[in-house]
Amino acid sequence: MGDLINDPQTSTIARQPRSARRTSHVDMDTPSRFEVNIKGAARDFVTAADGSASTVGEANIDISTEPGYKLSRASCEPGQKIIEQLIGRVVGPGFRAALAEAMDGSISVEHPAYLLMDELPVAALISGYIGLYLNTLGNAGNGSGLKADICAGWIESGTMIQSLKKVGKIPTPMGPPAPDLSLGNDSNSWHSMPKLQSGAMRRRRLIDVCDARVFAMFRDTFIAPDTGIETVLHEYSIHAEYDFNTEQFTSCVATPHVLPWPECPNAAASAQRIVGKSAEEVRDFVRREFNGISTCTHLNDLLRSLGDVATLGALISR
Repeated sequence: MGDLINDPQTSTIARQPRSARRTSHVDMDTPSRFEVNIKGAARDFVTAADGSASTVGEANIDISTEPGYKLSRASCEPGQKIIEQLIGRVVGPGFRAALAEAMDGSISVEHPAYLLMDELPVAALISGYIGLYLNTLGNAGNGSGLKADICAGWIESGTMIQSLKKVGKIPTPMGPPAPDLSLGNDSNSWHSMPKLQSGAMRRRRLIDVCDARVFAMFRDTFIAPDTGIETVLHEYSIHAEYDFNTEQFTSCVATPHVLPWPECPNAAASAQRIVGKSAEEVRDFVRREFNGISTCTHLNDLLRSLGDVATLGALISR
């Protein structure tokens, strides 16, 4: 069993000349159980050798689901025709496969709009924590029908599953206050984000490429209505190296910063498994091979985002 991690990052990696950065966020609120509204944005930002910088790609998304997490309303720019084809589908298992089928050539999988659409299933998944925080989930029974051993945190013998079996309720994880990640001397360290509303959750991501060095991170937060304090639920960072000549990751180290269950950090070692893989193949490799108690659903999504490394590298070389 690992130790509970409560060590959120207190700043964002500084931009460097000849670097490219992709940032994104999605905000979630739940009007009722098994419904979710999701709004978000993403941006690609390049810093040239002389220090000048510019936005080279942007996207925005705004969707709602009906009970059962079925997509009922959807807006994504660019990519509107693609997202419209997914209306009526459950924003959960199978959604990403349907998204792949809906791609029509108007945007590529390398575009930030695709990232936002690809993010929807995990955003719907973690929005379930809102009900946990607001105490609106009720009693979940004895957990006998729950699928265990799907990740490190959901291991059969772990804190969360055993608590559910004993008391019929998942324990509420109370993470630390969220430090400000923006750099005071750099307004372009992140794209513009609205203030997170009370009772809502936010997932933010960053991936930064400079020469062979790759840095990526994500953070999930929640604002409690009674305190107004934004707290961290999940946070991971990745330091990796990518050889653009051989098109392979030569190193990859994941660092857990905040995780809800003591067993969760056991998944960090799985990041090393992408060494030797190309950016082009990493998304499918993680989706296909990363499952079970040695992995983490949320770390897997961060690792999948490393598929953007080649795209960001190409932006630097323009």
